[in-house]
This record gives sequence, structure tokens and C-alpha cells, in this order.
Amino acid sequence: GPMTHAEWVRDTRRKALKDTKLSVQVRSYYLDRDKYDDSQSETWALGGSIGLKTGYFRDRFSIGATGYTSQPLYAPEDKDGAGLLKSGQEGYVVLGELYGEFLINEDTRLTIGRRAFDTPYINRNDTRMNPVTFEAIAVQGLYGGGDSAEWRVGGGYFNRIKEKNSDKFVMMSEDAGAPGDVDRGVFALGAN
Repeated sequence: GPMTHAEWVRDTRRKALKDTKLSVQVRSYYLDRDKYDDSQSETWALGGSIGLKTGYFRDRFSIGATGYTSQPLYAPEDKDGAGLLKSGQEGYVVLGELYGEFLINEDTRLTIGRRAFDTPYINRNDTRMNPVTFEAIAVQGLYGGGDSAEWRVGGGYFNRIKEKNSDKFVMMSEDAGAPGDVDRGVFALGAN
């Protein structure tokens, strides 16, 4: 016969756990650069990430988390500035993603929390050991496709940012260089 509500809840929970994905990425990066001011940056780092994203509970809600690290293998103190480690050639560990994702409908999702985004303006800038991640509330959708045009739309408020070689989230305004008394995020809206 038809499923009871309790059976449906158990079934979607089982499916969400079955659809959970674990990702592990190992990175090593060596950068030796002579700068125009005659200073030099040199670092060799080892790190990467471990991430987990569940399937959708009750066909509507999933959670995700990703931890990142970058540790020095070779990092002379007088050659800081490669952007692979924290300032001072120090290693770090950071929970760069911790978010909830809600399906508004089949094509539209709402994200709340700390996460990496891939849009032209707000993005990972993944050029060193770890990507840039953001603390945000955002809605993204994908519409059309098949025989018609495919539209990607999205918007949100991005409150804080974690730069690619940092273990801290700071206000978007601080990261952009605004005076210390300015604490603001960024609204972004786009379509492609």
C-alpha cells in the first residue's frame, strides 16, 4: 500500500545517507618567486581538504562541511609571501565550509552558511593551496536546457570571506580594505 509519513521520512533519511559524498583532495605546491622589489618568496606546502555533503533529507535539505589545511614542508622565515601559508610561514587548519542547502524546487536551491561559490564575481579563486570561501545566504537556480536556452540565475548576501591562505573569516568590507569602522557584506545578483 501507500507509504505512511513515518516510512517516507525513514526512506528519505536512508536515501540521504546513501547519497552522502566524501571528497578528499591532497595538494602540494612549491613556489619560488623573485619580486620586482628584489625580495624573494619561497614556500613548499602540503595540504588539501576533506569534505562531506549529505544527500537530501526529506527530499529538501542537505548539509555539507569541508576542512582545509596547508602545512609547511620548506618555508624559510625570510622568504614569506608566497600565499601558500599564513603570514609568517605558518601552517593552518580551518573549517572553510559548513552549510545547509535547501531545495526550493527541483531547479532552485537556497544555501545558508559558509561555502565556496563559483560565479564570475564571487568565486573560489583557487590558485594556491585552498580556495576562497564565504559566509552567505544565497539562492541559485538553473532553468531551461534541452531544446531551449539554459539560464543560470543567482543572488545573495555575502557577509564574510575566508581568503585562500587564512584560517579566519573576516567582513567583506575589511577584506576589500574599507576603514576599520565599516562592517558590511556584499549583495550580488547575476544571470548567465
